[in-house]
Amino acid sequence: MSQLYIHIGVPQIGGTPNAVRTTRYTPLSFLPRFLLEQLSRAANVYFLLLVLLQNASNAALATQAAEAAAEAASVPAQAAARAAAAGVSSMRVVGDTLVPLVLVLTLTAVKQIYDDLARARDD
Repeated sequence: MSQLYIHIGVPQIGGTPNAVRTTRYTPLSFLPRFLLEQLSRAANVYFLLLVLLQNASNAALATQAAEAAAEAASVPAQAAARAAAAGVSSMRVVGDTLVPLVLVLTLTAVKQIYDDLARARDD
């Protein structure tokens, strides 16, 4: 049997490092892991589906309004103005649900980054 000697205060030569990392994210893995964690929460999935459904219905309504305005108007400028107005009103409705979701996700991401940097400092 061979002897094992442990030298305290002497750097280890060869072998694997004995470092412990308690951080949750790396710069490369932050966005995918953060989005996966956030989308595993029912409230965030609900608001994301709400945004997607409203966006789909508003896009269809804006397309129908633009087509109707183009058929009804004899002047192309009036049709373009009506189509632009329909698009702006649909974007406002999407923004009503998208802005709170993005705000919550952004604030949560900032908090997670701050906590992870504190963990990295403590390591």
